[in-house]
Amino acid sequence: MKKKILKILALVLALCLLGGVCYIANGLVGNPVSKALAKRAARTYLSENHADENYEIVSNNYDFKIGGYYIKAAVQDSLDKHFVLYADFFGNISRTTYENDVLLHGNTEMRLNREYMQSFNPLFQNTGLLPFYTHLGAAMLEFANAYETENAPSAFRLEDLQADAMYDLRELGATTGHLYLNVHDDTVSVERLSEILLAVKKAADDMGLTFYDIDCSLNLPFDDRGYATDPDGVAVYAFLYSDIYEEDLVARVQAASEHTEAIYEKEAPIETDSAAE
Repeated sequence: MKKKILKILALVLALCLLGGVCYIANGLVGNPVSKALAKRAARTYLSENHADENYEIVSNNYDFKIGGYYIKAAVQDSLDKHFVLYADFFGNISRTTYENDVLLHGNTEMRLNREYMQSFNPLFQNTGLLPFYTHLGAAMLEFANAYETENAPSAFRLEDLQADAMYDLRELGATTGHLYLNVHDDTVSVERLSEILLAVKKAADDMGLTFYDIDCSLNLPFDDRGYATDPDGVAVYAFLYSDIYEEDLVARVQAASEHTEAIYEKEAPIETDSAAE
């Protein structure tokens, strides 16, 4: 009798352990039943809401951080018509990214920005196209909705983008392109920064690229411990491509640098006595 009770207890314990393992596994990787329910729910959602758009399910994955499934739907051979549906364990669609990704052209915006950045990568990767060391570099196109364009006149209206359309990156860059460049050099001066801006413009022109403006900072090289040896440096903010030409360039850079410093000082938090301590 005692042995029988021990066997029963052992079986109960084993079942409890198995149940715990299954519960943990279910929370980490999901389960086939819930995955099938999520896929069926996504198919129903697509047929009811996007029947005329030829969307197909291309992936169905579990995300333990949200405790549910994210299903990617896309139109075959389309660059920009794809979005994600989120479903719980019971096959209920909680939300989708259709509005932001497709209706508001978020996918098209990301694609164009990715292409624009990739086109400038050779300049930022110290491949010899620029005669100085680039610590950080980035390029992006500025897009905005109708309201935001009031405060960003160089931005391209998101409403005017077209899904899957091919755009001339040089044309877009001339009106909405922004470069961000952090340079480390043995000489930190307005004159040296002027030379750097000229070199960037020439390299971009030689590659058939352009931009609307540039944020560029110039600092001394890092020391042996990897710290900046000149935290102040010289910088210009939103310096126009059209203003980068040799005649009186140093004077323009000097004025822009002083304006940039004034903006930084205005936006920097005021250090109180307690903060200083």
